[in-house]
Amino acid sequence: MRRLLCGALLIAAILGPVAMTNGANASTNSKIVLSFDFSDNSAAASASKGKFHVIVNVLPEHTNGMVRIVASPPAAMAVFIAPEVCSYKKIVKNQIHCSFHFTTVGVWSLNAQFEHAAKGKVTSNAIARLRVST
Repeated sequence: MRRLLCGALLIAAILGPVAMTNGANASTNSKIVLSFDFSDNSAAASASKGKFHVIVNVLPEHTNGMVRIVASPPAAMAVFIAPEVCSYKKIVKNQIHCSFHFTTVGVWSLNAQFEHAAKGKVTSNAIARLRVST
C-alpha cells in the first residue's frame, strides 16, 4: 500500500498537479512533495486522545533536507493549548517520523514544513486535519 501511494505521488508530482492523502494540500513553491502517511488512507485521519505517531513521505526520492511538523490544537482551544512541535528532522529513506501526545479532543491541524538546510527557508509544506477523539 505504501509503495503504491509513493508511486502515485511521484507521478502526480511529475505531471504537475499535487495529489495528497486525506485531503492534505500543499504549497508547491518547489518540486518537493510532502504527504502524510496514515494507516488507512481511504478514511479520514483520526486518533484517540494520547500518543499518536505521524509519518511524512518526501518525494522525489533521495531528497536531502529537513522536515518539521507543527500540530495546532482545535480552534476553540488554541488560546489555552500551545501547538505541539516536532523539531526539524533529517529525511531518512524519504520519510520522517514524529510522535505527538494529543491532550484535547477535536480537529487538530498538522503542518509539515520542508527546508533544504537547517534554519533555511521553508520551500514546501503540506497540511492535514486529524480528528482526535476520546
